[in-house]
Parts: sequence; C-alpha cells; structure tokens
Amino acid sequence: MVKPKINTLSNRVVARDLYNIAFILNNYYERIKKSNENLLRTCYDLFAKDAVNTIIDYEDCFAEDKILDIEDLFLAAQRLERFKKTYETDIELSKKKDSDIEKNPKNSGYIDNVPGFQ
Repeated sequence: MVKPKINTLSNRVVARDLYNIAFILNNYYERIKKSNENLLRTCYDLFAKDAVNTIIDYEDCFAEDKILDIEDLFLAAQRLERFKKTYETDIELSKKKDSDIEKNPKNSGYIDNVPGFQ
C-alpha cells in the first residue's frame, strides 16, 4: 500500500497521500519491516528524517484539501514523529547487535547450532 503512494508523491503533492502514508507507517510498521525493510528506509528519508520540513511543505495542501484539515496535518506529523523514533531505535538496536556479534561471535548463535561445537 505504501509503495504506490510513494511513487505518486514523486509526481504530486497531495495531503491525503501524506496522511495515508503516515497512517500506514504508524499502524503497520512491523508488517512492513518484515516484508520490505528498504521501504521503511525510503519513507524515513522522504518524510520522517526531517518531519518538520515535510509538514511545512504539506501545510498548504492540507489547508486546501476538502476532506482533511490542519488538525489532520498535526496528526500526520505525530505519526511521522512516532515512526521516526521507532525506526531510529531499530537502527540503533541493529547496530548494537551487529557490534555485539563482532565482539563475541559465540553469542551470535551460529556456532551453537553446529553439531560438535557446543
């Protein structure tokens, strides 16, 4: 659901697209993470890394939209901030895990699963 929205945003700036992406990232983060982690990186780079400027860029769109309003923009902003924090935490945990494996390969579980290396 997110991929087509991102492709659409490259051709237009519409409040509903940003609102929908923020909703999807907020509610389906884990599902997206399992199926397409690169998509999360793309969303982070496009919207959440600099959420304040993203919101500023979309302010006029939300003001002109017939369905959404400025309150919906703030809701999208909150969702993007939540996504940003979750994504950055996941990246930090991943780096820490990789670092721990480099320091102590035995903890990685690879050797433990090979017969005769226990």
